[in-house]
Amino acid sequence: MATYKVSAHLTFASSNMGGLQAAMINPTPSLILLFATLDEEPGASEAEQQLGAVIDVGHPEIQPGSIGQATLSFWSDLARIYATPGTRFRLWYAGRIVGDGYVVEEVPECA
Repeated sequence: MATYKVSAHLTFASSNMGGLQAAMINPTPSLILLFATLDEEPGASEAEQQLGAVIDVGHPEIQPGSIGQATLSFWSDLARIYATPGTRFRLWYAGRIVGDGYVVEEVPECA
């Protein structure tokens, strides 16, 4: 199965607000995306599905406090279920939330 890719809008917190402490080389597989779980069990509303992806913002570095579009290339097939257009997620790095985003659209697979 081909890599699942989406276009997403990302907002990174500034360093003084708990975001990245320095610029990160782009593209990066270092951030984890946290999606609300789809589980309907009582009390599951606080659970999150963690998914890894290579994030490409289209410039040489990802800057703390930056806002913009990115392409997310997931390595788990679960992304096809969780990372659907309109879905919001949080960005996790080094033990804390450093930003958030939402899926804009699926990127078509190349033939």
